[in-house]
Amino acid sequence: MRPLVRALCGTLAVLLAGCGSATAEAGLRATVVMGRAPTISEGPAGGGLIVFGGVRWGTSGVSPGIYVIRADGGDVRRLTNAANVEDVDPAWRPDGKQIAFARRDARGWRLYVMSADGRRLRAISPTFSDARAPAWSPDGRRLVFVELPLHPPTTRSVSEQITVISADGSSLRVLTRDTMFKGGAAHPVWSPDGQTILFSGRMSSAEGARADVWSIRPSGGGLRRLIIDASDPAWSPDGHRIAFSRRGDLYTASSAGNLTQRLTHGYYADSAASDWSPGGTQIAYASALYDKHRQQVGQCLTIIDADGTHRHEVMKRDPNFWATSPDWRPAS
Repeated sequence: MRPLVRALCGTLAVLLAGCGSATAEAGLRATVVMGRAPTISEGPAGGGLIVFGGVRWGTSGVSPGIYVIRADGGDVRRLTNAANVEDVDPAWRPDGKQIAFARRDARGWRLYVMSADGRRLRAISPTFSDARAPAWSPDGRRLVFVELPLHPPTTRSVSEQITVISADGSSLRVLTRDTMFKGGAAHPVWSPDGQTILFSGRMSSAEGARADVWSIRPSGGGLRRLIIDASDPAWSPDGHRIAFSRRGDLYTASSAGNLTQRLTHGYYADSAASDWSPGGTQIAYASALYDKHRQQVGQCLTIIDADGTHRHEVMKRDPNFWATSPDWRPAS
């Protein structure tokens, strides 16, 4: 998890518990949407659904949950609203029938899967191991995520690492080690052909250490550095391009890690991931909102064309709402 988001989520658990009311959701329909990685469709008001993590600040505290919204900004719904928990990092199963996400309660973080309407909740990861940031394999049979893996017999890793698990919670495999990624690994994503996983990795645990985008096979072999000074990778649907974050802006590169193009100039929120539209012509991300003192006060769900043009916010701005981690799927 990105440092700003982790700090925000830590504050959330202590503060607010109740923004799931009809009043709050009605207000959200008229405001900016914010969350983890949105899912969007083609056209400025096209079809498709975005699921994302949303954090609302209110007078009584902070309320984090999973939301879904149409790509045109309509029909926003809160899917999770359990008391005394934080729900973040949602990801559509490729068939659109389920959503994986991370939940923290008093025992720690764990992965869960629910139906697309927010019902039929079940745990996936076997233990509370700081499991975060799930992403589905293209066939929907496995999930890749980050956790603090257990080194037998009882020692936990000192930093988050990349792990693959079957969708039924079996066959757990740790792909990376803290002996190499001392600063941790984050935000894994599966390639459209299922052959490669991209992730952000820090080889140093020093404060402010540089993150790079790495690739690895689901079996754990073939590890290589792909893009230097980059984080939060996202594959285009055809597998030809990669979106990523660099120093607070959104970029794309070829699947080989070259032919880099900068898409934003100061509008990207570097605490949030991005996701491509189903047709690969647009990218959804969370843009930062600032007050007059240049202090960040929120994050707004935003769509930009893949060539960096025609940027627009999905909903009206709301400085009391943070959107993160969007994930996009076509209209059913």
